[in-house]
Amino acid sequence: MSATKEEPGAAGQNDRDIAFGKAAPRSAFLGNTVRTSKYTILTFLPLNLWEQLHRAANVYFLLMSILMAAGQYTPLFESSVKAFSTASVLVLMMCISAVMAALDDLSRHKADAQVNSRSAARVDLSSGSVVQVKWSEIKVGDVCVVKKNEEVPADMVVLGSSDATGRLYVETMNLDGETNLKSKAAVEKTQNEITKATSGDVQNIRKIVCEGKVVAECPSKSIYSFKGNVTLSGTTYPLMADNLLLRSTVLRNTAWVVGVVVYTGQETRVVMNSRSAPLKLSTLEKTTNRCMLVIIVLQLVMTIVCASMFTSTKGDFTKLWYLGSGEGKKLWLPDAFAYFLTFFCLYSNLVPISMYSTLELANVAQRLFVSKDMSMYDKATDKFANVRSMNLVQEIGMISYVFSDKTGTLTQNVMELRQISIDGEVCGKPPSAADPPPADGKRRFSGAEDVVNARRKLRGTQVDKFAEILAVCHTVVAEKAADGELKMEAESPDELALVQAAVDMGWSFQQRNNDQLKVIANGKEKRYQILGINTFTSARKRMSMLVKRDTGEYVLLAKGADNIMMGISTTVPGYLKSQLYDFACQGLRTLVIGQKIMPAREALAWAEKYTAAQSAMTNRDQQLDELTAQAEQSIEIIGITAVEDKLQDYVAETISNVKRGGVKVWVLTGDKLETARNIGFSCSVLSENMEIIIMDTDPENATGSPSQQMEKALQTARNAQKNKPVGLMITGGMLETVLADDGDRLLELGEMCDVVIACRVSPSQKGEVVKLVRYGVKPSPVTLAIGDGANDVAMIQEAHVGVGISGKEGTQAVNAADFAISQFSFLMTLMMVHGRWNYQRFSKFVLFSFHKNIVQCLQLFTYTFLCAYSGTSLYEDWVRNSFNLILGFPVLFLGFFDRDSDRSQSLADPEGYSIGRLGQELNIAKIIFHIGQAILLSMIISMVSLLTYDAFAVSELADYYTWGTICYVCLIVASLYRLAFMITTWNAIVVLALILTFIGLWFALFVCGMLTTLMGGVVTQILASPLQWVCMLATPLCAMVADLVLDAVCLAFGYSNRKIRRTGGTEGAQSRGERSVGLKQQFLQQDLPSFQRERNTKTVGGGLLFSGTVLLLLGAALMSTASLPMAWVQYAGPPLEGRHADEFTFKKCNDGSQCDISFKIKEKMQGPIYVMYSVDPFYMNVNSFMKSTSINELKGTLGTEKEATAACISKVNEHHERLWPCGLKAASLFNDTYVLRRMQDSKQIKIQESGIAWDSDLRWLKNPKEYPNTAGIRWLYERFPNINGLRKDGVKNEHFAVWNRPAALPNTLKLWGIIEENLAAGEELILMVHSNFPVSQLGEAKKSLILVKKGLFGGRTDALGLVLVVVGFIGLVFGIALVIAHLMGCREPTTVAVDEVEMPLAGASSGSA
Repeated sequence: MSATKEEPGAAGQNDRDIAFGKAAPRSAFLGNTVRTSKYTILTFLPLNLWEQLHRAANVYFLLMSILMAAGQYTPLFESSVKAFSTASVLVLMMCISAVMAALDDLSRHKADAQVNSRSAARVDLSSGSVVQVKWSEIKVGDVCVVKKNEEVPADMVVLGSSDATGRLYVETMNLDGETNLKSKAAVEKTQNEITKATSGDVQNIRKIVCEGKVVAECPSKSIYSFKGNVTLSGTTYPLMADNLLLRSTVLRNTAWVVGVVVYTGQETRVVMNSRSAPLKLSTLEKTTNRCMLVIIVLQLVMTIVCASMFTSTKGDFTKLWYLGSGEGKKLWLPDAFAYFLTFFCLYSNLVPISMYSTLELANVAQRLFVSKDMSMYDKATDKFANVRSMNLVQEIGMISYVFSDKTGTLTQNVMELRQISIDGEVCGKPPSAADPPPADGKRRFSGAEDVVNARRKLRGTQVDKFAEILAVCHTVVAEKAADGELKMEAESPDELALVQAAVDMGWSFQQRNNDQLKVIANGKEKRYQILGINTFTSARKRMSMLVKRDTGEYVLLAKGADNIMMGISTTVPGYLKSQLYDFACQGLRTLVIGQKIMPAREALAWAEKYTAAQSAMTNRDQQLDELTAQAEQSIEIIGITAVEDKLQDYVAETISNVKRGGVKVWVLTGDKLETARNIGFSCSVLSENMEIIIMDTDPENATGSPSQQMEKALQTARNAQKNKPVGLMITGGMLETVLADDGDRLLELGEMCDVVIACRVSPSQKGEVVKLVRYGVKPSPVTLAIGDGANDVAMIQEAHVGVGISGKEGTQAVNAADFAISQFSFLMTLMMVHGRWNYQRFSKFVLFSFHKNIVQCLQLFTYTFLCAYSGTSLYEDWVRNSFNLILGFPVLFLGFFDRDSDRSQSLADPEGYSIGRLGQELNIAKIIFHIGQAILLSMIISMVSLLTYDAFAVSELADYYTWGTICYVCLIVASLYRLAFMITTWNAIVVLALILTFIGLWFALFVCGMLTTLMGGVVTQILASPLQWVCMLATPLCAMVADLVLDAVCLAFGYSNRKIRRTGGTEGAQSRGERSVGLKQQFLQQDLPSFQRERNTKTVGGGLLFSGTVLLLLGAALMSTASLPMAWVQYAGPPLEGRHADEFTFKKCNDGSQCDISFKIKEKMQGPIYVMYSVDPFYMNVNSFMKSTSINELKGTLGTEKEATAACISKVNEHHERLWPCGLKAASLFNDTYVLRRMQDSKQIKIQESGIAWDSDLRWLKNPKEYPNTAGIRWLYERFPNINGLRKDGVKNEHFAVWNRPAALPNTLKLWGIIEENLAAGEELILMVHSNFPVSQLGEAKKSLILVKKGLFGGRTDALGLVLVVVGFIGLVFGIALVIAHLMGCREPTTVAVDEVEMPLAGASSGSA
């Protein structure tokens, strides 16, 4: 063919040739299987991994894992944190996200399988039968039959239909969201042949189509155009869009159609047009990312400080003999940069690795709660609310601007003709809220009697002209239902309302059959021949139809928007504008009705051109537009219709409450200005005390040029906003001009207005307005757009949050939206309840996630100053690894249940919504405030743990693994306290979650003990220590006093979070306080029995009294340990200061010498008496010192020199003998020995050197089978021959077992033996010291022997006791003051305006009341 690609029916270069019934090879065309799922089994892992690596946090921790591995396995730098500790948690968190993605995609796979398994009818040309096949089995070239009310399985060219003329109707709601019917047609020539051949039997289709061929254009997204041709019996016919049936459309009002499949599967129009909504990143996520920057800055500061300290003090530690004197890993990087990386890795946990995954789990619960909320269930449609964008469940709590459509959103989209005007005579009643519903549920035109009167008053023909246009000029399709009732389907509710109202005027539409239309007019049948239909479009805003009456008269019937119809009319009646204004003021939608009588010759000539234009090969649309313009001239205006679209229930209350929350409401509608104004008042968008500014290009409303109007509007708004609210009404024409030339000033005006109503706006203008506000207003507001139709998609996708109303305008708005609800009034619950709760939950969730990790890293930071700046982690790797997992569990339930008010209180207190709108609960200031709280809590944990270190040492709990675990337990318990302090809503699940977390802590520590040899037995030892339980209790109590004192100060000075009226401790499932029945429903409706904790003088004072009292009791108990008897003998290093003279003895004993030192016992000491030695400072906690060991050797493996080289520093001696066991701990074994004698009789006091090591250690420490006779090995006993029993016991020697547990602090304090004898008060003893352990080269290092009586808490704890007494006293003082204030009836602090900057209570970010 010579036609070009752009021509209808033309064949193009890339077109496809399709033979009827002969299946094209599968390699040529795609199959009909459709896949909407993201993943397959093969692509899931790489694709999901790629998606997850688009998250900044995941990339951060992946890079940190790689960096840690580089520090662990290469000489690049020294990493004190093993790579697995971060990588394993990262993998676990990513696995959680992957599982959730897989579950989400599984539902898509199931939906795909359901669609692909649907049944379709395919003509088997070989047998002549119609067989049922799956949709997935259909191929290009198949001939398929689609019957009435069935979905079309693939894009197919219609060859014929059950209608002899080839007309058919399809519903395209699945395609474009519209519920109206679209007219399609079979190819005229093939329809004629099929009609003859089939004789009504679709099976006979094989007789005509077996030799045919279709040439179709290459697959395209366009659903409104199609180009190709069909060849039958050697003759080629053009194909156009009307000949193409699209997949997923539904056949209506037609018994069957037959067609040839031309596109399948992913190449069908509906699939090519399907696209996911644009990715919307939550504003809170962006805020979280900004807060993350603060955390990264903190991490850099901590890293730089520690790296600088290491660089400046490096020389002091590298010369220490027991640290290898510089021997070990030679780093490739300069020390300054290498240790910068060391500390950067150490503090990497400042960024909470588990936050995003646990937040996703919380979001799943919030989506469930929203989608199962009975208060947002619509009985009429049997629909719940639907959450389509899970990451935006918090965003609905931050809305500043609501952009709303009117029709179908604020109104019901149920149209009823209320009034008409025929030649100026008004018939019908204006709308009234008091109108009773009809008994049969069907509305009737209220002006039927007025029409009868009008027939008498006017010429009867005018009434009939009016009714004729309503009954004939439309595209309504009618058919009789099974019960004989006439059922009508229309393109729009307006059109259907007019046709139904015409029945009440005596004109009843009966049937449309191809180009024939039948009407019963005043009891008589009338038939019309349709010569041409000029359809309604949003651009034309009118519809016309050329018909031939059964009298032979030709008439053009027309209806359309007033401004359009007045432009094409002969004259404009004097009554028209005033009545249009009156109808609009009543909130009615108006159309102007008219007609034009056409001479037969002119009408037939026009109809001939119209038919030719419809079949034109080129410029088809342009020719039709020109013909339409020719016909639609000199229209005689007959009258006006005024249709009411009733407001939905509770619209006015919803908008009023949304505005009370400080949210600005903009209504964007296609209605006339007067109609929009009336609706604005009726739904409380506008109010009587409001200064309303009107900007319009219509000369009747215009007060100057657009620029002049803008200047005047700005001045008016500036003057008025000081005294009363301001509203702006602007028309589409003015909006188009202003957006192009004066957008900044429009934005300025809009910000000053409480309400903006834009009238006569197009769908694209709606999107432009939302975009203007979203990106123009500073600071950037969170916007919400709500609509119900395809014309609202642009603004729904442009806004931060899109809400679709699942109404009568199809599903396109819902499909494009982030949330779907059935009624506008549900927006109140969505925003004021779920939005408010979820915002505050998210804020607390994020703040706690940062807080706990900051406290942990501050503990590591503090410890860095105590371990020679070597970068040692305070916690063993597996223990450290469990941190985010343990605390990631209970915070979920804060994200599930916490709220600052119950449902009814949230709905009754919309002003409280401003907390989220203003972003008061999560911002940089909040993060800084919580960093301060984290510093305080870290200081408390450090204080408690450091002040009890010596006492733990007496109980043999001061080694790195045990004392670090004790600090870890205090950290977890303190973090659980912080979480509990942030929680406002307490129910059984929350309490259970906290208990399970505490139990899970000990389970995790037991697991760590199985994974790390030196962690074995740690949990058992800790659980048996009373002091550990005291520390675990004292830490949160001290933090509680600090927090409540801050709260007390806030209350005293009148600062508090916004107060909320409370009516009880539990919430209602419905706004009226109804309780849900059954535990499952109580959970889904967030209606579990709960206790709402408040902050006031009573609760804060009571909390201070409780915590203060308990701390006083604990402090008194700890202070009682000051009486424990002790004797301290220092024999090396500079004398200690601050020791009691009667307990302390100093006599220097040089390295390598033997000394006798006499000292006295101050107080009677009853056995058992612990004999302990101290080397201070001695940095056993330096990273390289602790790593320089071979656990395999200590477990009884001789190993190889290569293995020793990989594991240890200090592996051979100067004679190149291999040292066993290797490592710095074995090389620096403490080998001083002691003998005690009584001065009086020189009798030696027996010091028991057995029973000083843990049984668990002695079980795993083993000598190799070669011990002690292998040549070339320098055994431990050969290096330290003076240690009793070392040759016999080897590494199972208890002195070695004790030494093998490195001290947690530089003050190395360890047990040497136990005296079972009693020592009398005043008794003088002689200590014989063999000073073999060299400290003279260690500068200020001191060696001491200490005799101590072990008490309930180990050693002395009076220093911590004193601190607890002071803190408890402070708590009591403040508590008593608040209780007295409460009893005296002192007024609670007045509420501070939410728009002011508030000083937060120390507890959770927002939950305080």
